Amino acid sequence: MKKKLFLRWLTFICLFLITSAFLSLVIINRKAVGDGLFKRGRVFENPSLVAVGPDGSMAVVDMSKKRLTVIDKDSKQIFTMSGDSESEDSFFIISDIFFDDNGDLYLINYLSDKQGHFTIEERVAVILAGSNSVDTIFSLEYDESHTQLVQRGLLQGLGRGNLGVSFYQLYENSIFMYNLDEAASSFEKRKILELDNAWRVVAEISTADFAQALFTDNFGNLWYIKDGQPSPVELELRHPWAVSGYGSKGLAVVDFFTESLIICDNYDGELQLTFKFSDFSDYPIYKLNTSNGTLAFVSGDGIYYKSGDDFKLVEEFYLNDSIFLLNIFTFISMILSPIFFIILIIYFYIKILNRHISIIVKQLLLFIPILVLLVYLISHLAISDFTKRYYDSSTDRFSQVVQIITSNIQGSQALVEGEYGSDSYLDLRKYLLESLNFCNDKWNQDLYFAVYRVIDEKLYGFMYLNDGVGTYFPFDYYDYEESIYRNAWRGEVVSEMDIDFQGQWLYALGPIYADGKVVGILEVGTDLSAFKKQNLKLIMNISLRVGLLSVVFILFLVVITYVMMLSLRKLRDGVDAVREGNLETTVKVYNRNDEIAQLARGFNYMTEYLKKYFDQIQTLTNSYRRFVPNQFLNYLGRECVSDIILGDQVQQEMSLLFADIRSFTTLSERMTPKENFNFLNKYLGLMGPEIRKHNGFIDKYIGDAIMALFPLTPDDAVKTAIQMLQTLDEYNKHREKKLRVPVGIGVGIHTGQLMLGILGENERLDGTVISDNVNLASRLEGLTKYFSTQILLSRQSYERLQSPDDYFIRYVGKVRVKGKNKAEGIYEVIYENKSESNRLKIETKKLFENAVYLYEDGALIKAEKIFRDIYRSNKKDRACVIYLKLISFYKKNENYMQNWDGAITLSEK
Repeated sequence: MKKKLFLRWLTFICLFLITSAFLSLVIINRKAVGDGLFKRGRVFENPSLVAVGPDGSMAVVDMSKKRLTVIDKDSKQIFTMSGDSESEDSFFIISDIFFDDNGDLYLINYLSDKQGHFTIEERVAVILAGSNSVDTIFSLEYDESHTQLVQRGLLQGLGRGNLGVSFYQLYENSIFMYNLDEAASSFEKRKILELDNAWRVVAEISTADFAQALFTDNFGNLWYIKDGQPSPVELELRHPWAVSGYGSKGLAVVDFFTESLIICDNYDGELQLTFKFSDFSDYPIYKLNTSNGTLAFVSGDGIYYKSGDDFKLVEEFYLNDSIFLLNIFTFISMILSPIFFIILIIYFYIKILNRHISIIVKQLLLFIPILVLLVYLISHLAISDFTKRYYDSSTDRFSQVVQIITSNIQGSQALVEGEYGSDSYLDLRKYLLESLNFCNDKWNQDLYFAVYRVIDEKLYGFMYLNDGVGTYFPFDYYDYEESIYRNAWRGEVVSEMDIDFQGQWLYALGPIYADGKVVGILEVGTDLSAFKKQNLKLIMNISLRVGLLSVVFILFLVVITYVMMLSLRKLRDGVDAVREGNLETTVKVYNRNDEIAQLARGFNYMTEYLKKYFDQIQTLTNSYRRFVPNQFLNYLGRECVSDIILGDQVQQEMSLLFADIRSFTTLSERMTPKENFNFLNKYLGLMGPEIRKHNGFIDKYIGDAIMALFPLTPDDAVKTAIQMLQTLDEYNKHREKKLRVPVGIGVGIHTGQLMLGILGENERLDGTVISDNVNLASRLEGLTKYFSTQILLSRQSYERLQSPDDYFIRYVGKVRVKGKNKAEGIYEVIYENKSESNRLKIETKKLFENAVYLYEDGALIKAEKIFRDIYRSNKKDRACVIYLKLISFYKKNENYMQNWDGAITLSEK
């Protein structure tokens, strides 16, 4: 029983683990479910960075700088990594990437504070070729995290310098360059330029073969640095931004004002190629990358790289086989998880809860899933409500801030002049910073501001809290008619949530006026990535607290249930005692006057009644057992006499024993009916135990005869017959003392197939045995009178004896009884006692059997001689007498030997 219960629990646990695995796979891969599990092509989502490796592979950063995907030259996915992790072997947000000549991928990774607004650490990491693990090789922490100085990070320009992989660090008044010393696995740091407000003025900085650095500034200039001195690049540019060295002396630069990408063979200004943004996707180009001499950039959602004189577009990548196979498994899991969940529930309620399990355990198994579901629903509803309230309150707060700031704005003339760093520009910036109290308060620590203006139906960034843009930084937010930036330009205060290549934002917009005319748009908002982290933390906190409350509730429930179950346990113990047969059990429940007390009293009444009833049943059962043996019931597959039905039957090979009292009629005539019954009961009382002692059972009594069955071996029947004779000898000694006639019996034993079954009709049934073998066993008992023997065996019984040498057995010959055409070989079991005749039979056994074989072969003369010799020594050997008479008859009537088979044919039973 315990093994069966263990297997049930093991099956349940396996089903639970399989279901959990399926659900976990669907949850983990839920984004793929939304993208299409059988779709191998995937588009990049809000891409921002791209770099081309030496073998044509490509690294793309998308999903607002939080996912890195490396694809081969055929756009097949090699691996994908997700960021937003603060661990050393991953990345949080990627701001720059670069492939070296060996195919190693370097990246600049920065970590934000809890609000996701200030950079608190920057790391340079490498992903070695053929690997997909991130190793940090340089880190820079900022002690004062809540300062404008590190609001956007200070590391830029990852690329290949004169000594190998390099990058730049912008300080307040200088620019430093780091070069990787591969032999020492460290970076060499040196100052390459002193520049006032370098961290604020420098827009983009990049490596170049012909200079220590290339950089653009927010004033609209392009510079290169040689020997610690800046020199202007002689190009007609209005507002250059993205820049990168290209070739040994060339460069590539993006001019936001003219919306152009310009590629030069020489930094002295010799023009080679000019491309308009409209040649690609009409979207601005914010970052250039020239890893391994291949110019690549992102424009809108497309990835472009230069191949010859033209640019090639990569719009999507293709999942590798392992990821695609994972998606297939996810699809299979989507189908199987609900099926296994239903099977799990059904199995749980049918195979587990319906079994013998404590009520406490059942309650826990029922309540815990419900509580978990309630915790999830409560948390989900609470978080959803909180999120909506946060969005609503935040947008209201941002709108109020925008209204207050714009109604009292100072320095708005800067938007008309459009000059970066002018007095009016600085006045406007100072006013905005002071309005937000430099983001030093709890209510504004997570806020940023941005100022835009519209020129020729184009939206340009003009000022950022972090000085991360110039005065002509283009955005596409204004390009569609439903844009809220258009509503703000029309004079409305509006708000929304949006996702772009920089991140996810929640913000409000309002118009900035100068001389009663809208000259700009003020944006105040927050980075939602931090809110999501806080939201997740809130979910965990709520879940933890609700979970703890649930545990307390469950413990309380367990204690209450346990106290209530003390009385039920007494009842259970009482029931167990009754089940084990102890009907003297009573249950006492003190100090209670409720349903449990009533149940206890009812239980005690029941046990008292059951005791009386079972005593009656036991008496009746014992009585039935004397009419129908237990062995008979067992072979019919019934436990009780009441289970027997008409027609029950079974076929079985058994040994039959027939025992009959010699000359019982003569004995009976000398006794009264009462004495007859007393005699028979005494005799049967002596014989019955011997039969049961040797694995047999009595099928029926036929007057003075006994018919017994032995289901195991014929040895049991032979031993029983011998023991019956021994017991009878002792009984006869007792009779002789009372001057009564001794009793003799004959026993016939035969082995064969029998049909045990129930005969009769509905009102009168009888268990019996039906078979021709039963008749043969009865005939053998009758032959004991004919041969004047005590025990006769059939050939079938003799051949099945396991230990024939344990008995004195002699072959008597073949006999054809009345009603049988086939002769049956029979054997005499000689009971060894003080009888002289039996002793002589044992001594002449071999001679007798030899004579029988000669007789059966037709050698009557030789057989006659041996039989006469045996008869001279043992005149009580009735078998010799029979054979001598038969030989004499056949000698006189040789015509009867025409169909000779050596058998003794009997015409009477």
